[in-house]
Amino acid sequence: MASESVSESKAAAMSWTISPGNGGVAVDLPRDGTAVYPAVEIVGTEGVPLGVHRVSVTLPSNMGLRFGSGTNPDYTLTVWNKETGRAESTRPGTLSPDMSVLTFDAVDLGPGGKSDCWVTVHASYAAPATETALTFTVGSSEASKSSSSTPLRIL
Repeated sequence: MASESVSESKAAAMSWTISPGNGGVAVDLPRDGTAVYPAVEIVGTEGVPLGVHRVSVTLPSNMGLRFGSGTNPDYTLTVWNKETGRAESTRPGTLSPDMSVLTFDAVDLGPGGKSDCWVTVHASYAAPATETALTFTVGSSEASKSSSSTPLRIL
């Protein structure tokens, strides 16, 4: 499900890549409000900070997914520095009117060259039993990169 895409040639010069978290291995998502944490991994050039970027996370259409757990809406993004083994930041986001996109401005992806970013989601009881993923987009509209998240296996 790795689907890195670049919006313009300027993004090709960005010194990092983005790919599904958890090595692309699917995570089970029960239809009972249980929270899971789909992620992407961002890997940069050694010794170059990943920098500050806008991050948008889009839910797949018609899959019955919502941000947060079944009992707690959660509109935050966590950035985990894989080199230090600690959270760099937790940022509140802005939820779109249709509740399908979370946008986070000025996210520092960390001083190291490897970070994970994740959000919290849950599946409604009406969600179809299938495999799906969120889409993470990192960067501005002029230069961005996108990837599917950790695959989610809705049970």
